[in-house]
Amino acid sequence: MEEGKERFDRMACLLEIGYTRYEAEQAVNKMEQMTPRLLEQLDLWFRAGVLPEDVYEGFTVAELVEELGFTVPAAFLYLDWALREPEAAKAALAEMADGLI
Repeated sequence: MEEGKERFDRMACLLEIGYTRYEAEQAVNKMEQMTPRLLEQLDLWFRAGVLPEDVYEGFTVAELVEELGFTVPAAFLYLDWALREPEAAKAALAEMADGLI
């Protein structure tokens, strides 16, 4: 039953920060597949607003948010992708950065 509550809480947090219902559902589905350590850190941010200082694939969550304009949940999802598929994630980030310059 706890998993259902966690899903509900994550959805509520995403809706509160401006995600549409569809975006929130898609994000929560991806979150449920995240690396456990990242998911724990994301849930801590949802509950207490605490961002980890850990560096994953050369980035912190704060760097992705402050320097590249990610939302906090999107930064966590990107880092999870970067851990699973580093080359694809870095290529996508480079493409996105090219569009910002």
